[in-house]
Amino acid sequence: MEPLSWEYLDKSSWPPGPWHQEPDGVCWLDAATQRLCVVARGVGGVWNGYVIVPPMHPAVGKHREDFHGVRVHGDVSYSGPCGDLDPDFGVCAHVHPQAPRIHAWLVGFDCGHGSDLQPLLLPLIERLAARLGGRAERFQRYRTLPYARQQCHLLATQLG
Repeated sequence: MEPLSWEYLDKSSWPPGPWHQEPDGVCWLDAATQRLCVVARGVGGVWNGYVIVPPMHPAVGKHREDFHGVRVHGDVSYSGPCGDLDPDFGVCAHVHPQAPRIHAWLVGFDCGHGSDLQPLLLPLIERLAARLGGRAERFQRYRTLPYARQQCHLLATQLG
């Protein structure tokens, strides 16, 4: 399966940054694990990443706090059915018209933690950073699409 990407956000009012050259969502089959993965923009413009697991997978039914030992950016921050996610963010694979029509269990992470730069908060962060004598990049780092995809692969590998 070739990666599918889609746009669903109007980023014209967003501050300049690499997010303008990235789509808002991508769905692909991880070659190494044969797991379907999805990354999509969430709150603040950051990437959220999800691995879709089959119905009989041991992760099905687990709460996000039950993934001890799983190492992914910011730890597992979501474990649940795709229907529980906000469809406005396009986070589930079935949102895109060309994506597989599945409703499944997702295990995911987000790139919206303390050291992560959130595009929509950049103007505020820049003002605060200037008061502290630096730029936002000194305090926070934007997690790019390739980074989010790599983290999805890492999560898929650990989930097995």
